Amino acid sequence: MLSVIKKAIAKLTGNATSADVLSGKTFYSTDPRTRQTGSIPTVTHLNPTASINTSTGVVTASHTQSAGYVASSGTTTGTLNLSTQAAKTVTPTMAEQTAVAANKYTTGAVKVAGASLNVLQSGSVGDAMNNEVTLTSAVTNGILVVTAAKEGSGTLYAFAKNSSGVTLSGKLTHAERSYSTSRAGVVAYRISGAVGAKFITYAHDSNSSATSGNNNCAQFWEIIGI
Repeated sequence: MLSVIKKAIAKLTGNATSADVLSGKTFYSTDPRTRQTGSIPTVTHLNPTASINTSTGVVTASHTQSAGYVASSGTTTGTLNLSTQAAKTVTPTMAEQTAVAANKYTTGAVKVAGASLNVLQSGSVGDAMNNEVTLTSAVTNGILVVTAAKEGSGTLYAFAKNSSGVTLSGKLTHAERSYSTSRAGVVAYRISGAVGAKFITYAHDSNSSATSGNNNCAQFWEIIGI
């Protein structure tokens, strides 16, 4: 009789373990007399965290999901609020400007308007060795062009220097020309100065680095800016 009862007991061949079954749920694996309880936790969707690499502009969204069973379907999102700048048109000036600040997302086109050069101030003197000029308007990073001219062959160098309150940031270009019946010299500088500041134009017939003039000649000058 006992052998008959043993044969009647079902033989289980399962391979599940507690780690394969949800927490709180019971099951039998290989022994019908041993009930086991699952241990898989129920977890929820996690929202990803978004970040931006300010050096490369790459946006990354990521999250670390806990192990377990996600009970419901759905979509999770992560947002990143970028600093923005609206559409903008930059008007060129002689001073440096920032069109778009670092790490800004532009919501519209950023344009640079066309620029035109204007003669801010100009003048001439018919026959002078040293000619002092007073600024009638403020100038920031303008271009001062001085030309000296005289009859007769030979060299002739044009110059300018500060007299009072003018900044001349070195020669941008310097050239002299001589012809059979005339000669001329041209020089250009960057110039800045307030109203009332002064500079001197002059010419020299042999010294390319002269600090004062030695030649009475016609002198022309103009300040160019945006």
